Amino acid sequence: MACQQGSYNRVVLCAVDPSNHSRDAFEWYLKNIWKNEDMVIIAYCPETPNLPSFSLKNGLAPPVEKWKEILDETNKRTKILEEDYEATCIEKKLIYMIRGESYKNPGEGICQIAEEDKADMIVMGTRGMGAFKRFFLGSVSEYVVRHAKIPCVVVPA
Repeated sequence: MACQQGSYNRVVLCAVDPSNHSRDAFEWYLKNIWKNEDMVIIAYCPETPNLPSFSLKNGLAPPVEKWKEILDETNKRTKILEEDYEATCIEKKLIYMIRGESYKNPGEGICQIAEEDKADMIVMGTRGMGAFKRFFLGSVSEYVVRHAKIPCVVVPA
């Protein structure tokens, strides 16, 4: 967890992912809402990766190498994302904290981090899904808006 200390009056959680929609929402926050006294929490909550299970063709041996490959790739993507947002926070001299934690449901993770860190507001983007896809897959932003106990700003794609 990366962190830049300082005194702050308001805690704003910016939920991010690797999408351009997410980056646009973060930039929108910086341009339209951010104040010098804000503590910005960059929260990345990727879904827990699906790991392959045992296979008869491998003699019931666990696919450890495949698990390692998937987890290494997930960790690599997380590190790149965190470094990118951290560079922006340092460049703009923000008071910030970065939290990257896997959850089965990213929306649940965002709400939990907001509660744990006593956030005053959540800012996030949308994935730009159409109504049909959103109906069947659900939406992280819809989940957060319905379950968060604090105001949420959802920046449309």
